Amino acid sequence: MFFTFTFHFFILFIMSTFISTAIVTVVNHNGSFANPAKADKHGKMPVRLNVLAGTVPYEGTVLSGTIAERNGLAVGNSYMVQFTEGTPNAYGRNTNVAVLATLKPLEIIQCVKELGAPVTVKLNTPAPAEAFATADAEEKANPF
Repeated sequence: MFFTFTFHFFILFIMSTFISTAIVTVVNHNGSFANPAKADKHGKMPVRLNVLAGTVPYEGTVLSGTIAERNGLAVGNSYMVQFTEGTPNAYGRNTNVAVLATLKPLEIIQCVKELGAPVTVKLNTPAPAEAFATADAEEKANPF
């Protein structure tokens, strides 16, 4: 009985955790005209991961320069990376990124065939009822 309960709990935990592999190219992140990017507390500028194949969390496509440097991500290079869900904090769910391999152009082509088209998943999306309850009148009238 205990084993069955533990097993089911473990399966539910695994199913709710986000894990994915993707092929990305690292580029400088400049922000926008209205909200330009700023250096982090170590003076490193943020980078953006352009997804070539696989699934990535929307929240994990822009990294601080320090995190990118610590993970060995250099602007202009392409990598196979793995995203895993970290411990939730005050800001919601978060993800960790780990570099699996640095890829050359021919390797990228092979991996794109294996992983398929790029997909971005939003992790911190509220439940549909929550989203509708917090929407303004215009969004409620035209949710699409």
